[in-house]
Amino acid sequence: MAAGVVKGNGNDGTRITVRDLLRQTSGLYDYIDDPEIQDRLINHFDESRYDTTPAADLVAVATKHHPLFVPQPGGATRWAYSNTNYLLAGTIAEKAGGASWQDLVAHRIVAKLGLRNASVPGLDPFLPDPHVNAYLTTADGKRLDVTDHSLQHTADSGVMSTTADLNTFFRALAGGRLLPAAQWREMRQTVERTDDPEDVAEMPEGTYGLGLRRIPLSCGGFHYTHEGDGADVNTRSVIRISTGPDGTEISPMRAAEARLTLGVTAARTGDIEEAIGMGTTALEADRKSLPSLLLVADELDEELRSRYPREPSSRDFHERIMTIKRGVAPPELPF
Repeated sequence: MAAGVVKGNGNDGTRITVRDLLRQTSGLYDYIDDPEIQDRLINHFDESRYDTTPAADLVAVATKHHPLFVPQPGGATRWAYSNTNYLLAGTIAEKAGGASWQDLVAHRIVAKLGLRNASVPGLDPFLPDPHVNAYLTTADGKRLDVTDHSLQHTADSGVMSTTADLNTFFRALAGGRLLPAAQWREMRQTVERTDDPEDVAEMPEGTYGLGLRRIPLSCGGFHYTHEGDGADVNTRSVIRISTGPDGTEISPMRAAEARLTLGVTAARTGDIEEAIGMGTTALEADRKSLPSLLLVADELDEELRSRYPREPSSRDFHERIMTIKRGVAPPELPF
C-alpha cells in the first residue's frame, strides 16, 4: 500500500512498514504543515469549512515535500509525529477489513463498548445535540464560529467523543476488551527517541508505542496516554454553556468534567496554578457526582505528581483526592 502511493521527492514507501505508520517512525511530512493547507485553515476557514478532500489527495500533498527522514534498516530509530501516517493506516485498514475505516471504528469500538456519546461524523459537518461551539479568532480580531465543518473527516481526526466515553475506551483497551493480550503488548512496545534536536523537540519526555505515549511518573512508574489539541477550545465551551446568566451551573457534572480536562491541559503546558485551580473547583461538585469525577481527577493527579512532585500544592491536591476516595466507594469498572 505505502509502496504504491508514497513515492517521489525522496519518499520511499518500500522502506515504510505498518509499524512505522502507527509508531510515527515513517519520517513522512505532515500534510497539516503544508503552507497552502495552513493558509486555508488560518486565513480562509470559512471558505474551506465544508472540505471533502479525500485522504489520498492529502497524502499526495505530503509527498510533494521531502520526508523528514527515511527509515534505515539497522540504523537509529527516528521519531516525528505526522498526521499523514494515520491517513495511510486508515486506508490499509479499509483494504484489510473490507469496509470504510469509519464503519470499522463504529462497529468494532463504538458499538462494542456501548459508547453512547462517541461517533464518526464523516462528511457530515453538523454535530449531534447536545454539543458545544468552538471559535477561531481571525486575523482581523473577529470571532468566527468554527463548530460546523467537515475538515476533520479523515482517519487522523474524524472521531468525536465525550471525556467519559474516552475514559471507557482506555479502560477497555487496558482491560483486554478490545485487543488480544499479544496485540496490547505490541502497542506498548515503545520507541526510544534519539538525541537529535528535532526528536527532542517533538518528544521531550517519554517514549511512543503504537498510537500510545508512555510518560514517566516521578514515583518511578509510568502512564499511557495520547494528547490532542482540541481539548482546550471545546472544553471551555462546555463550561460556558453549562453556566446560566446568573452564574448558576445548569449542568454541574459536565462543567466539573470540563474543568478537570482543562486542568490536565494546563498541567501539561506548565501552568500549575491553572491546573490546581481547575481541579479544586471541579471537586467542589455535588457529592453524588464524585465517583464519576474521580475517573478524570486521577489523570490530573498523575500529571501533577509526575511534573511537579516537589510543589506543595501538587501534594495537597493529591491528598484531597485520597481523602475523597476514602470517603467515596469507587465506581464499578466496565470490565
